[in-house]
Amino acid sequence: CPAVKECLVKEKGKKICAVVCCDPDQQDAVRDFVTKVNRTLPLYKHMVVEFSAQPLPRNAAGKLLRS
Repeated sequence: CPAVKECLVKEKGKKICAVVCCDPDQQDAVRDFVTKVNRTLPLYKHMVVEFSAQPLPRNAAGKLLRS
């Protein structure tokens, strides 16, 4: 999705969670994109989306931190 600036995929509970950094006005476009992708995936691979208005945290080497 072109509206996504940064994305981090992690497990939250027992679900796949995508933490997406994008502009607040683009969140609906990203949510629609993920919904469309989820329709093509089996239920156990469906993603839940969380949004972050700030850039995702990075370590000193510039790699994304996983929490």
